[in-house]
Amino acid sequence: MPVTPDGEHEQQDDIDHSHPPLSEGDSPALEISVGACIRPRVLASAAGHELIDVTSQLRPLVESMFATHKQVVARIWRSNNPILWHEYSETKLSLPLTTDLLLVGTEDFSLASGLDPNRNEKLLWHGTMTEQFAHSICSRGFNLQLARSGTFGFGVYFSGDLATPLSRAGASGNVLARFLILSRTNRVLLGRPYRASTRLPGYKQSPPGEHQPSDSVVGLVSYGLEERVEFCVYTAQQIYPEYLIECTPASR
Repeated sequence: MPVTPDGEHEQQDDIDHSHPPLSEGDSPALEISVGACIRPRVLASAAGHELIDVTSQLRPLVESMFATHKQVVARIWRSNNPILWHEYSETKLSLPLTTDLLLVGTEDFSLASGLDPNRNEKLLWHGTMTEQFAHSICSRGFNLQLARSGTFGFGVYFSGDLATPLSRAGASGNVLARFLILSRTNRVLLGRPYRASTRLPGYKQSPPGEHQPSDSVVGLVSYGLEERVEFCVYTAQQIYPEYLIECTPASR
């Protein structure tokens, strides 16, 4: 999946500081969670946070892409978190516009609407192995103090395709169906990207660019003989976990 510059886009400065409402036929940015053991339609959590079951509305949009990876979508939730949304919106407004625009592979996805291309606001995937972690992230956001050093240091890693987050969440042909495989898509503010050509072990913030500061890192990460493009941010306020998708390996 190549990362290439995009063309010019119309400037968007007005930020909506309320969480985008969900209505019938609405197409917000995609974040998906899968939870077959979750029964209620709306789950309340800390600080007014709730997870809203949107499986019936969104399953037709996502099940084909999961099927390609031999996964079955069990349930989809939308996370409504006013506190995290306010923090994300304030951060979005503070980021300068950039002309170094990225294509990440999700631009044609129907839920990737209303994003700000001039701040490289993207719809990206992140995988986690347990339902507990997924719910904690949706409720409280990402805790960077728990981040382990990866290819680009201590950050939160995202991908424009499903293969990487599914592998991070343990979704292989050998995973038993009793394990929940949780993968989510997020709104992520990449801002001014630093294009890494080497590993950046130990970094806890985005490195300075050649001519300006940077807000994120983009580069290739090795998975065995394969290299995949990943994106890394070092500030939780640049991420809004919007959808949660629960999936399980398809029966063979």
